[in-house]
Amino acid sequence: MKTIMGIDASLSSTGICILKEGKIVHKESIQWKQKGETETASGKTKTLTDRQKIIRLCDIRDEVLNLVAVHQVDSAGIEGYAFAMRSASVTGLAELGGVLRASLFEECNIIPCALPVGQCRKFVVGSGKVTKVQTQEWLADQGLDFATDDEGDAYVVALTMHYIVNSGARNPLDVTRLELIDGITKGVLRRIPREQL
Repeated sequence: MKTIMGIDASLSSTGICILKEGKIVHKESIQWKQKGETETASGKTKTLTDRQKIIRLCDIRDEVLNLVAVHQVDSAGIEGYAFAMRSASVTGLAELGGVLRASLFEECNIIPCALPVGQCRKFVVGSGKVTKVQTQEWLADQGLDFATDDEGDAYVVALTMHYIVNSGARNPLDVTRLELIDGITKGVLRRIPREQL
């Protein structure tokens, strides 16, 4: 079975979850804060310079690539974009997403699969529309505790990706989850051939 990385890309706290044979082997939130340069004297956050923004992208990229190498990741899923967000947030996340996608492909020959997190949550939880908070509560009820919501969403993306690329893992799934994962997989295969996942 392939080792999977799930990524919930965020400029302040990128969630990462790595699964081997469907089990968590690593989870973390990559926190980025350049001490002394992102806070005013009163402790409030100030706007980053363009240089700091580029350094942040590079630092997050380097952390992700290091984890891929350490855990010998074969495949990756990344949370799709949320276009309802404010323009400035979308621009920063699009930049980060582009950097991560290009770096994973160029450095590791991995084409990260963009997955709609809402569908991933529905698949993992096994019921209709669920919020981020409801998903985290459900995961905690299953004994899966995450330090941040970003880690939890990275797990949801990774687990969905696990079932997309490891079709043999689907045997114990109930009919509802099989239908959900089949639908998500069809959408993925329209964009990425199976042999490239």
